[in-house]
Amino acid sequence: MVRLYEIWQAAVNASHDHLTEDGRREVAMRFIEHKLPGDEITVAENGAGICGFMGWKALDDGAAKIDHVAVDPDDDPDETGQALIRCAQERHNALKVEVNAGARAILAFYETLGFEETGRSPAAADTPGDYPTVHLRWTNEAGRS
Repeated sequence: MVRLYEIWQAAVNASHDHLTEDGRREVAMRFIEHKLPGDEITVAENGAGICGFMGWKALDDGAAKIDHVAVDPDDDPDETGQALIRCAQERHNALKVEVNAGARAILAFYETLGFEETGRSPAAADTPGDYPTVHLRWTNEAGRS
C-alpha cells in the first residue's frame, strides 16, 4: 500500500501543475481516505516492481468507472498508463472517468484512447482550484449488441 501512495503522490506532483502544493496534498489525502479503500486495483509492473496502478469500480449499467490512474514518473507514464487503460477496455464494453478540467494533459491522454466528453459539472466544493469536472466515456462499439 505504501508503494501505491508513493506512485500516486509522484504522479500528482508531475501531472497536476494547475494545483498549488497545498491542493496536491489535499488531493493525496482524499485519495488515501476515500478513493483507494473502495476500489478494485489493477497493477502495472516492470523489472523493478510496481510502476503504476489503476483504481476502478463496476457500475450498475455494466460499465466501469475509472477513479484514478497513477504511474511512476520515472517509468514511461504514457506507455504504462495506456497499458492500464487498454486492460480495462479489454474487460469492459464501456468506461467512464471524471477529470479536472485544469488537467489538460490528462484530458488529452484519455482523448487519445478514444474517450469522448459527455458533459461537465461545476467544480466540487471538495476539489482544489476552481475547475469544472469533465465527464468522459469510452464505448466499445464492436462489443455492443
